Amino acid sequence: MNMFGIIFNLFWWIIAGILIGMFAGRKNRNSYVWGFIGGFPPATIIVLLILAFMPYLCPKCHRPLKDQERKDKNCSVCGLLSNSENQTS
Repeated sequence: MNMFGIIFNLFWWIIAGILIGMFAGRKNRNSYVWGFIGGFPPATIIVLLILAFMPYLCPKCHRPLKDQERKDKNCSVCGLLSNSENQTS
């Protein structure tokens, strides 16, 4: 493999790790760990599929949210509401 191929592959896996980390962070998962694991070539597709089927977590109590709770931005356990509703000052 020539030098261009090595640099291209390295760049590709770094970008894949960053994107997987962002996707994990969006689901309130640890973006650094998921991004690091997802940056390794054999694990990228597997990690992406696992994350796609994992539920979103409540940012406050870290309980898996049901689809309706996530859409309403209202956790049934801790009562977390959206940021715009919490800012009353």
